[in-house]
Amino acid sequence: MDSNNNATTQKNAEIDIRDIVGYLLGKLWIIALVILCFAIIAFLWTTFFVTKEYTSTTDMFIINTSPNQNSTSNSPSATDWSIGKQLTKTSSELIMGDYCDRVAELLKNHDPSKPVAEGEVDLSKVLNNGSILPEGSTFSNFFSTILPEQGITGNYIRSCIKVTSDDETCIVSVTATTKNNRLSAAISNAVMALFGDYINEFMKVDTIVTTISSSGSVPGAASNANATRNAVIFGAIGAVLVCAVLIIIFIFDDKIKTPDDIEKQLGLSVLGAIPEIDEE
Repeated sequence: MDSNNNATTQKNAEIDIRDIVGYLLGKLWIIALVILCFAIIAFLWTTFFVTKEYTSTTDMFIINTSPNQNSTSNSPSATDWSIGKQLTKTSSELIMGDYCDRVAELLKNHDPSKPVAEGEVDLSKVLNNGSILPEGSTFSNFFSTILPEQGITGNYIRSCIKVTSDDETCIVSVTATTKNNRLSAAISNAVMALFGDYINEFMKVDTIVTTISSSGSVPGAASNANATRNAVIFGAIGAVLVCAVLIIIFIFDDKIKTPDDIEKQLGLSVLGAIPEIDEE
């Protein structure tokens, strides 16, 4: 028993990276088989079992435009930029608050056939931008079809949006993720389009200007179900795992298979070898 332990210890101390590489090259068929199995399983799982989700992002620029008494220029002053940065920081809290309830009510009660009052946002134009709504569909029909149980609600909007902001550029982004690509685009665009009126009303001013810098488009592919990407990732994981297992097996394998193993593990020179004789 002690001799076996000493032999294993001596082998472990003298392992050459070339031996490991040679051993792995001899097991390439096993490595390839494991990679293929991991990739196929990931591809099939993503294709048939993963619930597809679609993501749409709308970006908005926020700036204060109070009159600058010290300048004849209409460009924002340093104070306006500073206020804009503060508004950018707090916009996520405002959007994720009661504002989502307001957006839901406006979407449910909006009548595309009625004229838009002066100063109000034309939701029909916003949601038909980029063919977000199917041709000939009304708001009520669209949301009742996509969300037949709860309809469009403030809690639902809050559950599927993520708000990020960059106070250096005064840009706020709303990313909506749902199980329907048109619904994701509709929510991200509506949330941002109505925010300008809300923030001026909330701050009790009329000097805050919001500009949509990038409208959310209808995503053509799911954001969480890229079968090819997942197959590549899981194939790589399979390769790492099988190589780790094979290396561990190689390190702890103290069986003598060649004359070189005798010299490495026992420190003895081989004087001769008896060939194996096949019995007839």
